[in-house]
Amino acid sequence: MSPGVTTDGNFVELDEVRQRQQAEVRRLFEDQRENLTERATADLRQRFGKAAAAEGAVVETGEAGALVRKFRGLLREGKLMELFSCGALLDSEEGVWEALNAMSYEYRGLKRSTVADHQVDVQAGKRWAAVTLRVDSGPASSPSYPMYLLVATREGPRIVVDVGLRLATNKGREVLNDRVWERIKMFLEGEESALVRSLFERHVEQSKSDLDAWMKSNTPDQGP
Repeated sequence: MSPGVTTDGNFVELDEVRQRQQAEVRRLFEDQRENLTERATADLRQRFGKAAAAEGAVVETGEAGALVRKFRGLLREGKLMELFSCGALLDSEEGVWEALNAMSYEYRGLKRSTVADHQVDVQAGKRWAAVTLRVDSGPASSPSYPMYLLVATREGPRIVVDVGLRLATNKGREVLNDRVWERIKMFLEGEESALVRSLFERHVEQSKSDLDAWMKSNTPDQGP
């Protein structure tokens, strides 16, 4: 698709002069594509900020839960520009694309959802924190359990938007989680990485317990 022309079919229907004009527009666009992409990517990285823990700062329980609720609310409303103030990137180079893909996935899920999010657990009081949610996955589907990782930055608590860990209920999710752990180990020192690991272990424990209870309450009684 070229700027100013919807399809190749439309281009063919143009007269020779307008075809030359459109060809020039396309050439100029292609010449600048790489530069425009780099500028847009740099702008997104700046908007998100860096997921770096500030010395002496902690994420409190109340603000952790509130930030995740705000993030999910803005996402549901499609307010992308306002979401940036809630997030930070662990990988400030490549993480922006992971974050955008994750937010797109969450947005589609929210549009299918008919049940409000349920906050299962909050682990806070340190530089890194985690919020466990039970998220509706649509009719006839079991809920999903994302863990929102938060970090206390100099600007305040932020959600680490390129770290998408969830309770793994299938092999595909296990593979995705493993990829996230590779990023975590690459960008976090041993002590911080271990703390995030402990947050996730509790997330898995709490999620499994909640899922078991949810299954019991949502499975029809078959009788004797």
